[in-house]
Amino acid sequence: MIDLGTLCGAYSSGSAINNIGQVTGGAYTAGNSAWHAFLYSGNSMVDLGTLAGSDGTSFGAAINGGGQIVGDSTLTATSTLTHAIVYTDGVMYDLNSLLSNGLIAGDYLTEATAINDSDWIVANSAYDTAYLLNPQIDSPTP
Repeated sequence: MIDLGTLCGAYSSGSAINNIGQVTGGAYTAGNSAWHAFLYSGNSMVDLGTLAGSDGTSFGAAINGGGQIVGDSTLTATSTLTHAIVYTDGVMYDLNSLLSNGLIAGDYLTEATAINDSDWIVANSAYDTAYLLNPQIDSPTP
């Protein structure tokens, strides 16, 4: 059994593991001031940050074999609305800004819940619609 630790806060929660033992989820930062997505790899937990900088919130819901993480993040420190994210190569991206095909007018991806080793992503939208993003068509990763 391995204690994954925290991001200097009181609590962490793991949500997914890939085939090489990398884990993602969420953890409180120092002083329990914010909840951030993390990547646990090689005996250390890395804070993935948020789309809003250090004061927002984020969560890592799933991780594939290449270490790409999907989940959600707030856009501002005071917002409770989330956007779907993908974390790849050390950078967090808003999935909405990477789509080459648009959603219904006014709709946006609120959370990504799964990613496979072919980089296909499952995400949900503000209009309560589930989407399957195909990386060859939808360009969900940079």
